[in-house]
Amino acid sequence: MSEWIIKPSYKLDLACFCNLFYKADMVIDKHREAYGIFKDRIDMRNDLVEFSKGMLAEGYMIGVAMASLLDLIDYNGGDIDEICSIMDDESTRPILDEFITKSGYTEDLREKVLALLPIMSDMLHYVHSMGFFEYWHDECIDHIKKKCDEFTLLADRYPVVSTVNDILGIHGDRKPPVTLYVCRFSAPYGIGLTNAFISDVRWNFEDTVAIALHELIHPPFKRGTIREMADGIWKDGFFRKAKGLLEASSGYGKPEDFLEENLVEGTHIYLSEEMGVEKNPLKYLAEHDSGSHVISAILYDALKKGYGDKAGSIEEVVWKLIEEGPLKPGKIEENYLKIYNEAGLLGLCPKPLTEGDKQ
Repeated sequence: MSEWIIKPSYKLDLACFCNLFYKADMVIDKHREAYGIFKDRIDMRNDLVEFSKGMLAEGYMIGVAMASLLDLIDYNGGDIDEICSIMDDESTRPILDEFITKSGYTEDLREKVLALLPIMSDMLHYVHSMGFFEYWHDECIDHIKKKCDEFTLLADRYPVVSTVNDILGIHGDRKPPVTLYVCRFSAPYGIGLTNAFISDVRWNFEDTVAIALHELIHPPFKRGTIREMADGIWKDGFFRKAKGLLEASSGYGKPEDFLEENLVEGTHIYLSEEMGVEKNPLKYLAEHDSGSHVISAILYDALKKGYGDKAGSIEEVVWKLIEEGPLKPGKIEENYLKIYNEAGLLGLCPKPLTEGDKQ
């Protein structure tokens, strides 16, 4: 039985396109042609631009947030009223409440989400009606379908769901298959959904396998536990310095979000190497997201050394690393630099991490 379902999704591409409204260079650079076509219409709704920038300042990417909500309903067609029913229809509130509860979010966030639903619906309706629906069907869908067919022929080589379940231990309870939505406007992000994820049409399948592993790992264990770990690890000045390398548009604004991304990245890069889709893990970590994932390198190194064989889950591996020193506040820089120095790759690391703050 295949562990994959691969298909397009207009509603999710519609959500992904909305990331262009916060006008971050790292997003615009991936979608120059479409941004040029729609820039004037985006600028006509400065209220939505400011809303998107405000969300980003709080650590939430508008397209990612809306894709997560739209994924809660099964409808995958092009009728905008059906697409926005999760935001507009009061009868869908139990679905939304269940999602928020299972995700471990707070009651304050639930109230904030409810307050934002009308704005999100307005934004999706506006983008749909400003010509995006026609553009997507005329310029995007044929390429996406071709990519889906290409990916389907390769998918069975990569049992991503069972691989992730094995390494997460008791937390690994996803059921195959996982749904891959191939979209035109998700770059530069991979987006995890409920037993599904979004990848961009421009990536090859090996990159998409790595994205699948990454998104299926989120969260590697309960977010409350991640927040507890972050409270301690955030005391480490080197970890704080590493976070400072990130652009605001990365979306990892809070310490616990940044730590979670580090833990997921370290686990996914280990599995990607094991699955044969990543040839240079330490080089990747030194270059990806401005080289900010210092915890990832330490976790990857520990998994290579068999820490996962001695523990029942990634959570237990991380606690072990905290207790034994590699992730203990005050020890992270020493262990990070040692890993790269012994691999002969110290020169790949960002200078702010290897040479301090010297100009």
